[in-house]
Amino acid sequence: MKYRLLIIVTFCYGLSFFSVNGQENDEYVNPFIGTAPTTHPSKWDGHGRTYPGAVSPFGFIQLTPETRVTSEKGYDYRDSEIYFFSLYGHYSGYPNGSSGQGQIMPLEDGSDFLAKKYSRPFEHQNENAEPGYYKVSFIGNNTTVETTASVHSGMFRFLYEDKSDANLFVGDIGNIELEDNCIVKGSRRNVYLQFNIPWEEAQPNGDGYVFTFNVPAEKSILLKLSTSSVSFGNAQMNL
Repeated sequence: MKYRLLIIVTFCYGLSFFSVNGQENDEYVNPFIGTAPTTHPSKWDGHGRTYPGAVSPFGFIQLTPETRVTSEKGYDYRDSEIYFFSLYGHYSGYPNGSSGQGQIMPLEDGSDFLAKKYSRPFEHQNENAEPGYYKVSFIGNNTTVETTASVHSGMFRFLYEDKSDANLFVGDIGNIELEDNCIVKGSRRNVYLQFNIPWEEAQPNGDGYVFTFNVPAEKSILLKLSTSSVSFGNAQMNL
């Protein structure tokens, strides 16, 4: 009996230790670990194949930037340009594990956009990643992108410093249906996207659309999204 009691007390103490110390040491979590090759012996030729974007533990939604679209797809910390943000389907630790499906990208000018050809420069000093959160500011018109995610849903915030016509590309989500000038549905995984303001224009482009919004100075566009293996209705409820 005494032995069992000792085990229970030790186990409870261990749980409290990890709980308290985990809260105190959140600042040591670094989502950029594994996003560049290492010189130490490891699988996949030293590549961690991880991504820095927002994801909840065991989350189905993974909102993260991708800096490569060639044979080595996904995010690589050595790069300085982002092609798009992907939404789901990442497999950390595997070849191309930092690449995913679904594409969203804020554009400076939507007229010359070509998916997987267009990219925007950034600097790592203007990039920040924390558990469940990612942020980057692009060079040029200083568009800032923030992402956060729960297990079944996620959110983008696109912030513009000046009053402008904001252009956003949405693609790689299957057959697309537009409704109410605020909602986009994609047939792949029943993707459901909802903007907080209506778009002014929607132009087909490749496998997606370029949406144009009129955004007042220092205002932002919020985009909520989810997927479901069952239906659009279930994806909507996830929001």
